Amino acid sequence: MVLAGVALFNPAEDAGSNPENMAQRLEAIQLCVQLAQDVNALSTENETALHGSAYLGDTAIVEFLVAQGAKLDVKNDRGWTPLMIANGVAYAEFYKEQPEVAATLRRLMTARGLSIENQIGDQVTCKDCYQTRGKEAFHRMERDRELQADQDVFGSSLINKV
Repeated sequence: MVLAGVALFNPAEDAGSNPENMAQRLEAIQLCVQLAQDVNALSTENETALHGSAYLGDTAIVEFLVAQGAKLDVKNDRGWTPLMIANGVAYAEFYKEQPEVAATLRRLMTARGLSIENQIGDQVTCKDCYQTRGKEAFHRMERDRELQADQDVFGSSLINKV
């Protein structure tokens, strides 16, 4: 699902995050499902595609994922559910609410007998901010450097074979 663009690196600048790109994003997600990708697969931050769609704010993607079996109450590594995210969280240096997605998630959760109580996230701790998550940010930065180094080695070995 990450390849379908549901995961965000920077929601303000990430390619395809703009409203005019949502139809193509939904098509990519539908293709992933057709190719038997798991809608409940977890990212390295224990987020599912539904978490990503809550950040994006697209109700059509939320409805589709839930229709395909996406779990509504999965918590990421910060303890945030998709509804908590839609209700408003700080990430990538700004605060964002997705009220239409929050209403959709509340409706879907209620219809499935899931609690919508206590679904307000930690609105102080920023998802990606160094100021409030310094130790975690440092470890993620180190992990990213290692991944980039591995990618550089792999890429150069491919170039040498060509």
